[in-house]
Amino acid sequence: MTLRVRQARAEDFESVARLLAELGRPAVLGGDDESDHRARYAGWLAAPELEVFVAEEDGEVVGLIDVELLPRLNFPGPMAWVPDLIVSERHRSRGAGAALLARAEEAAREAGAFALALESGHWRTRAHAFYLREGMSDSAKSFVKVLRTDLDWPPRPPSVAPESSRSPHRSIAVRPAEEADLEAINEIYNHYVMTSHVTFDLEPTSTSWRREWFRHYGEAGPYRLLVAEADGTCVGFATSSRYRMRPAYGTSVETSAYVAPDAQGRGVGTALYEALFQALAKEDVHRAYAGIALPNPASVRLHERFGFKQAGVFSEQGRKLGRYWDVAWFERQL
Repeated sequence: MTLRVRQARAEDFESVARLLAELGRPAVLGGDDESDHRARYAGWLAAPELEVFVAEEDGEVVGLIDVELLPRLNFPGPMAWVPDLIVSERHRSRGAGAALLARAEEAAREAGAFALALESGHWRTRAHAFYLREGMSDSAKSFVKVLRTDLDWPPRPPSVAPESSRSPHRSIAVRPAEEADLEAINEIYNHYVMTSHVTFDLEPTSTSWRREWFRHYGEAGPYRLLVAEADGTCVGFATSSRYRMRPAYGTSVETSAYVAPDAQGRGVGTALYEALFQALAKEDVHRAYAGIALPNPASVRLHERFGFKQAGVFSEQGRKLGRYWDVAWFERQL
């Protein structure tokens, strides 16, 4: 799979129209004449205050983002407003959304914008979780007065709430991992490999590789692997791993936690780290370290909650999803 983000072009007209229609937008450009549609599209692309980018996966346009620069009276630079961020249903959870949002942020910074903002329907809880993972804040409500009723807009919420918005699991149990957990661990981890910058692996890990990895951990000692279960399902895992190979580093560990996408916001990471640091308190471990690819506010909050302090930031330490990412390093005394 090859993913890239580029400026939208005139020949993307049909792909852009399809993406807008898929998200429930009104008839894309109005009217019945295709030449009028294309002329309006060309004018939209040429607007001086607008940037439009598309994501291509193996040559197919699978996503779109547009950024408007809105002047503000009380700020020295414009606000960057995102009217549309759309990824085709068939291509979601593959990193296109993150790559598009990162390109929009880059364009906004180049224009001197003081903020990047967008709105999202209140029922689109999976999209909300994505925006929070990408470093955005839930900062306001949106109030809309519709002035034209002939456009079938705004889209109506679904009659059944999506799975991710329903009540959380009743209880979370944390225990040492077993070999039988490796398939679930791999599924959780590979989701982030393919969709996010939070891990710098570029290709999914295989089950055979995961079995070899499993042998580095035990139920005693400094190197632990724990899983969180909710209603009998593995919903996350945490590790304390060897920090460096040289012997003098033996009293240091690197910790990490991964939570299944549909279990985020339910205390899984907190439960995992509570159990992990209780276990490490009995071991000859002096320091715990964690590297966090930025932005990742949820991970930063989790680590700060457990006493980690930021020690420094390595700029542009890794390249993934078509851009470079900074990594903040955190440490905790044990």
